[in-house]
Amino acid sequence: MNKSNNNLKENMPQVKQKPKLWIVSEVFYPEEVATAFYLTEIANKLSESRDVQVITGPKSYQESNIQSNKELSPNIIIHRIEVYFRLSKNKTIQRILRFILISFQLAFKLYKLSKKNEEILVVTNPAPIIIFTSLISFFRKNKLYILVHDVFPENLVPAKILKPSNLTYRFFKLLFDNAYSKAQVLIVLGRDMSVVIEKKIKNAKTKPKIEIIENWADDEDVEPNSKMIRPQLFDHSKFSHKIRFLFAGNIGLLQNLDYLLEAVFLTKNSNLHFFIVGEGAHKKNLMKFVKEKNMANVTFGDSFPREQQSDYLNACDISIVSLNDEMTGLGVPSKTYNILSAGNPILYLGSNESEIGKLVKETGIGWQFSSKDIKSLVAFFDNFEPSVIVNKGNLARNLAENKYSKKNILAKYDKLFNSN
Repeated sequence: MNKSNNNLKENMPQVKQKPKLWIVSEVFYPEEVATAFYLTEIANKLSESRDVQVITGPKSYQESNIQSNKELSPNIIIHRIEVYFRLSKNKTIQRILRFILISFQLAFKLYKLSKKNEEILVVTNPAPIIIFTSLISFFRKNKLYILVHDVFPENLVPAKILKPSNLTYRFFKLLFDNAYSKAQVLIVLGRDMSVVIEKKIKNAKTKPKIEIIENWADDEDVEPNSKMIRPQLFDHSKFSHKIRFLFAGNIGLLQNLDYLLEAVFLTKNSNLHFFIVGEGAHKKNLMKFVKEKNMANVTFGDSFPREQQSDYLNACDISIVSLNDEMTGLGVPSKTYNILSAGNPILYLGSNESEIGKLVKETGIGWQFSSKDIKSLVAFFDNFEPSVIVNKGNLARNLAENKYSKKNILAKYDKLFNSN
């Protein structure tokens, strides 16, 4: 009887067990901030070929009540840490302490739950999580994938927090360069970031593979819409015959919007109107500048939820993406790709060596100006020709559908994880 059972087991087809993948992120579904949004979709895709387990923070602990209306694959298991502290993100010491504590909690949970030779995918925010996960993966022989959204500590330099000559900066750089070098695969968002990361791991004994996978355009939820619902901000008779430029997103020092407003103040073209929508540490200063200069061609608005993106983008003619030249290679504005989805031309204010600067130049979807060249930007505004908007917008939408669609970008993740 036993022998018969053994023969039966040997002849039965063996079900291949899926490899286990641990995704570690401060935020995840149902949060709708950018990191959570992208990682949730990546996790959904990879769950088709992997046993995906997610280690993340509690729901809405980041003071956000914006919840996703997307579905999470039932194959994904989420393990949440408990956060018992409430430290301010606006006070430097508390912010640093918060990042370290959250990173440690996430890493400790990963250490307790994961096993030898399993895969780990970690994102670079909060930054200290890279240190902890690289140590765990090194000793556990895990295969570590790092999805690079921000490059630390290099991003502290344009933020004017540290100088490259500072001993603290040099210590952090040595520490994080070593941590990045422990990964098997580094996933970056653009060509400029690839150059920065290549320098970061130049001293590694065994260099990680660098893979460029851009963020995607949400070409199904955001699309050109002639029957749009116009947000109240734009619904005013004085804007009806204007060419509407829109900046929407975080309003901080690194967005370099002082440069934009200085050019707007200098332009003599009365047919243009500029909307700056969002929140951030620098918003009050910009509003003060506009008020002091009595600039009637600028309107400020509050931030809006992700599901209203299509309405806002369709209410303007041209979308503005702006980033300090010094941020080249340190981050790629993810909003760029949904701007393409809406069929909007892009006015990019930043380096021509950055990923978005190159994209604009190579594809003809808009215009690019360096923040060191304000005269050219003013001349552009003064002589703006609206007849080119439709053609550039069509090019943008075609790019969203044919190159940066969610389907195409997620296929890159699928290929990366299933060919290694």
